[in-house]
Amino acid sequence: MLHDHDRTPFRVLDLSRLRLRNAEFAFLSACDTARTTARLSDEAIHPLAAFQIAGFSQVVGTLWRVDDAVAPAFSRQIYGELIADRSGALCASVAVHRTVRQLSKKYPNLPSVWAAHVHAGA
Repeated sequence: MLHDHDRTPFRVLDLSRLRLRNAEFAFLSACDTARTTARLSDEAIHPLAAFQIAGFSQVVGTLWRVDDAVAPAFSRQIYGELIADRSGALCASVAVHRTVRQLSKKYPNLPSVWAAHVHAGA
């Protein structure tokens, strides 16, 4: 769960009300950030979508619980790809794609390890 500085939970509604003009990239490394809750299963707004509505042009989130052993390596790979691109032209979607492909080769029989991450945006 997201919290602000005084530990008040951020709700999807709170996030979607923000208007961040220069927001570019958000990496939501927590579990289930691209999914609604069972209580709101018919809703299309989830944390990933709320970040987009708030103004982030690119957001990476997860569709289910991510493996604690693999998630840090996934994050390092994504940021490594983005930082290595000196032109700044590399889209986060390409970095996610490359990382997923790399992990799928390493763990071909464990899609639950590498297929949870998704990219939304342009």
